[in-house]
Amino acid sequence: MELAIKGFVTADRLKEVLALLEAGTGVSCYFDGKLRLITKAGEALGAGDMVASTGLDEHESLDEEDRWDGPLPAYLGGVVDNSPEEIERRRLLKAERERDARRRVEQATTKERVTRDHRTDKEMFGRLLARYGQPLIDAINAEIAAVWDEVKPVFGHACKDGKAGQSRLMPQLELRGEVVSFHGFNASGSTKRVSTPVSMPDGMLGATPVWKYKEWVEHSVPRIRAVIEQYAEKAHLVRVGDTLRSS
Repeated sequence: MELAIKGFVTADRLKEVLALLEAGTGVSCYFDGKLRLITKAGEALGAGDMVASTGLDEHESLDEEDRWDGPLPAYLGGVVDNSPEEIERRRLLKAERERDARRRVEQATTKERVTRDHRTDKEMFGRLLARYGQPLIDAINAEIAAVWDEVKPVFGHACKDGKAGQSRLMPQLELRGEVVSFHGFNASGSTKRVSTPVSMPDGMLGATPVWKYKEWVEHSVPRIRAVIEQYAEKAHLVRVGDTLRSS
């Protein structure tokens, strides 16, 4: 059962709520109104004067044996329902919340791993670029050109850059000084600066491919990685966990 405290939470009401919590196994409440502290002078304390927190979960779920059969104060909203249907609903709701919690943990773990991988990829590419320069860029561009020749990427749906079924323009890397950018991927002449051609930072996921369409993710990225690994082997640069070492 869930109880919502409506309106102002006074000291007397808090005492009644505590009595309910002590008397009813598994009963939990959440605040659905305002919590105001009044000084002796009758002035409400501001946010800078106090910090109030219930410390309670807004959606506490109950087990099958939880029940409350006593009267409820008028300002408390909620009904007691221990029917088989309600018990099953609570069970399913609890299972869903547990799945959501596991999914959040998995997402956080994945994001952390992807972020570490992107950081290592960026360091690897930067060190190889400093050593090999334009030949590395040319080798990557050759692989991208090979993908376009073999796979012939097209737009899966209409967008600002093209119509569904229309051929995609081929991205190419360009090195200017120490700056690496993709160009040629749209008709407007836009460029996309990158620190590694295999991924770019993403606030939600940690990192993602520069483009997410199938031909890029499944064909271009693996072949770009292969070129980078070939140059890393030539430079005797190996990955050890999240770090790079010279072999």
